[in-house]
Amino acid sequence: MEPKEIFDMVPSSINDNLRKLLAKIISGHMDNLRADGARNQVSLPKLKNVDWRVDVISATSASSENAKKNVPTVIVQLEVESLPTHVSKPPEMQNINFEMDRGMLDLVLQNLSKIQTQLQTIE
Repeated sequence: MEPKEIFDMVPSSINDNLRKLLAKIISGHMDNLRADGARNQVSLPKLKNVDWRVDVISATSASSENAKKNVPTVIVQLEVESLPTHVSKPPEMQNINFEMDRGMLDLVLQNLSKIQTQLQTIE
């Protein structure tokens, strides 16, 4: 950004010499200001890692006496970078664990497929 553009943004109620000085200083440090602004921008939590496993639970079926049924369940752990609480403090990492049965996993996969399709149409 050019000093003239910055000068025009400074309120005209401020002395012109001070406006010129501010414009010159800000213009000279614009790259650093942009980088700091991007680094300190508040945003949604960010997914950093996903880990998962499949557990099989043996259950007795109520419909047939003593018949054992294997029920698969998915255990998912998301590692999420939380929102920063202060500019000088790095964001904290948080683990979120949850369990899904086959039906819920199918629903999640269908929705992820829809997201992927939408992203592909944007590219």
